[in-house]
Amino acid sequence: TRGAKGMTLTPNRPVCQPYGPWDRNQSGEDSGFAAASGHLNYDAGILFAILFVWQFPHFYAIAWMYREDYAKAGIRMLPVVEPDLDSTARRILWFSFALVPLSLAPTFMAMAGTVYLIGAVLLSSFVVYAGLEAATMRTLGGARKVLLASIVYLPVLYGLLAFDS
Repeated sequence: TRGAKGMTLTPNRPVCQPYGPWDRNQSGEDSGFAAASGHLNYDAGILFAILFVWQFPHFYAIAWMYREDYAKAGIRMLPVVEPDLDSTARRILWFSFALVPLSLAPTFMAMAGTVYLIGAVLLSSFVVYAGLEAATMRTLGGARKVLLASIVYLPVLYGLLAFDS
């Protein structure tokens, strides 16, 4: 479904999307959990919330790194329309911090154990640290660290959840 969704939705997105992921349809992202369990519950909601919030630092880091390419193509991403990067850095930081309680939620909702909790704290700290560095230094290297942290974060976090559930 991801492939079909990407082929149909991506080319049809509007050229002017300064706020990026806000316009995405995430309804199918965690439908596998709901299908496997046979019903929607808080567990599926937590997984969805983690994925939903995770996409923002990830997306804004990419938009920051390739803002000149987006500008040349006429795509009005947030770092293009606000080149001082204040708003982009603030959003990366805010959503990075928002991932912390969401990452810990599976432990407190009895979805996972101590191994997951330790991993979630470390992974969330990594994302927050990268977000803080990007927000304070405002360098391309800082945006790359956010992207790397986000790429590592999600599969490792979900892997820990599967391992320690």
